Amino acid sequence: IPAARSLVLEASKTLEGQELKEGQFTFVLLDSDGNILQRKENNSQGQIIFDEITYDFVGEYTYTIAEIEGYQGGISYDEARYEVIVRVTDDGEGQLEAKADYVDGEVVFTNTYTPVADGIVLEASKTLKGQELKEGQFTFVLLDAEGNILQTKNNNSQGPIIFDEITYQTGGEFRYTIREVSDSQRGIIYDDRIYEVLVIVEDDGE
Repeated sequence: IPAARSLVLEASKTLEGQELKEGQFTFVLLDSDGNILQRKENNSQGQIIFDEITYDFVGEYTYTIAEIEGYQGGISYDEARYEVIVRVTDDGEGQLEAKADYVDGEVVFTNTYTPVADGIVLEASKTLKGQELKEGQFTFVLLDAEGNILQTKNNNSQGPIIFDEITYQTGGEFRYTIREVSDSQRGIIYDDRIYEVLVIVEDDGE
């Protein structure tokens, strides 16, 4: 009776757009009937190493390696399923030999991390002394860090000035200024102050 032979099946994980963390993704090794034989997580270098499988008999053994879809926000999971055929033969000298045939080539699961865009609404307010404030009576501009006018808005009758939502696709610091535009209304002393606004956009990793 030839001696048993063992074999370790492996795969790898790459993550685009975010640093890969140990245990971040989960993978399963299935038998030919779709039953889960093993469940493993990646290490920080992207390796997925299944437990050793021991073979006592000559034959062909078919497996599938797949990723389990998780719940981390911003992640597109890899739906690929990789077939592996292990062929076990007798070397005629008292030993079994086991060789893995990764049918589709190297087993690499690739995920992409893309944080969902978020937006913010910048606001200001207008007060008018000595006269009742009217809807749209005054005009205000929102400028970027280079002084380009991004938006122009008027006050409402209660005083708020509400700019359109600004959407951010990437993290970073974004600087703006808000100021009033003088349109030379009779009897009005305009406010010449310029207000700076700093918007900090951060990726929460999720």
